[in-house]
Amino acid sequence: MAFLYVLLVLIWSMGFITGKFIVGLIDPNVYLSIRFLCAGLLFAAIALVLRRPFPKWKELPKHIVAGCLMNGFYLGLAYVAIAKGLPAGIMALIGALQPALVTLLAFLLIKEKTSLKGIIGIFIGMFGLLLVVVQH
Repeated sequence: MAFLYVLLVLIWSMGFITGKFIVGLIDPNVYLSIRFLCAGLLFAAIALVLRRPFPKWKELPKHIVAGCLMNGFYLGLAYVAIAKGLPAGIMALIGALQPALVTLLAFLLIKEKTSLKGIIGIFIGMFGLLLVVVQH
């Protein structure tokens, strides 16, 4: 099972690295579409092999919307910004704010409460981000 966690981290973290390499070679959103298709097929194959349940049809729209907002919208804009000259490292730092922003929006929009552990984790992440930014 640890293999799947490592695979997820590798696929996710490669995004900022490849974002810089594709500049001038392919449109960022075409690349992301191909990347998401490949990742989706890979995870669908793993789910089938491990016999994991798929979401019910009535739940599918919310998963699609979440995926579009969290990956398509966020990474689409990030890759366009990188293609227009924003350093990939700066984009990664901006991306590090995503957990805190999602938590804040979840509270403001749907009144979702975050556990104390979750809040501590977000503050630890923000502290780490601060350490990186202060060093430069």
